[in-house]
Amino acid sequence: MAVEKRGQAIPTLQILSIFLSFDFDIQPGQILEMTDGTNTKTRTVRNLEITVDLEANIVSGKAESGIFVFVNVCVYQRLHAHHYRGLACIEKDIPVSASGLWSFNYAEIILNARQRPDLLLYQVVIMDDEGNSTVVEWWHEFYYQNLPLILR
Repeated sequence: MAVEKRGQAIPTLQILSIFLSFDFDIQPGQILEMTDGTNTKTRTVRNLEITVDLEANIVSGKAESGIFVFVNVCVYQRLHAHHYRGLACIEKDIPVSASGLWSFNYAEIILNARQRPDLLLYQVVIMDDEGNSTVVEWWHEFYYQNLPLILR
């Protein structure tokens, strides 16, 4: 796809993200068609589910059997308000079992961060041979209560 701006060629866009500004629940098996008016791409949403166990430091889920899911877990520290600094990430290709289940223990990244996390970001990706992907992201923000010290 060639794009021009004021007569100058702009490098081809390699990444396309879809952000919906209305309530629409994308489901596995649905067909998404994207066009720029000239080129059209059609993709089928793949089955991908994630579950996070914060106590056990495990992210797991369901996907098509016999494939790999790419899992990325990142730990962030809150600087102020909604601004964060990345402390560490861990990523791995995880095989999906014949029953369609996968699991990843990310406890190592929590230990390597050397401080309690303020935010955890989970990203799980299934990529096809053409480089197109189905992605599920999930994050958990921790709120720690600082109790006042009362001296009597």
